[in-house]
Amino acid sequence: MGSLSSHVGNDFTDQTGAIGGIAADPQSPQLVNLVGYALANTEVVGELEFKGIPMVHHQVMLDPASNQIQAKLIGSGTVVDVMPGALPVYFESHVDIYVEEITGIAMYGKSKSTFHLDTRGPGFMDPMFAGDTHPVFEIHTSSEIGDDDAESFVSAVIDNQGMFFWTDFGTGAEGSTDDMADFVAFGLYVVAIGLVIMGMRSRGSADDE
Repeated sequence: MGSLSSHVGNDFTDQTGAIGGIAADPQSPQLVNLVGYALANTEVVGELEFKGIPMVHHQVMLDPASNQIQAKLIGSGTVVDVMPGALPVYFESHVDIYVEEITGIAMYGKSKSTFHLDTRGPGFMDPMFAGDTHPVFEIHTSSEIGDDDAESFVSAVIDNQGMFFWTDFGTGAEGSTDDMADFVAFGLYVVAIGLVIMGMRSRGSADDE
């Protein structure tokens, strides 16, 4: 069993099954750990292309109204953790993740997480976020596949799909190791075509006799 990051003072939030960079099924919602303060399932927005690679776009829009995090911040293990409005801080997070549709590897991720403080003070609940709260802290994170790595991935994986993957003859990204495979595949195609032609000629000769 895993739990949210220890610094938030909460050892009881199970994150088993949360995406760790690879999605078992890119077309299905994924459980994500939001910088240690919440867990949420992604929404599958649709498909797109990023740096020449087909991706599945996942998104999280976490509503701060349903994520009061005083228990995670206090973490005393006492009634104070759940005392209404003892530490009126609310957590909001917006996340975008692009997952490669063949391998399931997350190749782009960006998040903006905001902590809202209820300015009315301790003891109040259900604030109006348009006027009762104030954003006091933000966490921005981002990561994406590098341009060179994306080019290599396109050459090694994307371009090698389908019957005629060999037609690039290893002319993809620099350092590609699929040159020999391309020429072997080409040779097999030539041999196969030759055998078909020989078979047709043999059949034609038999019919003439």
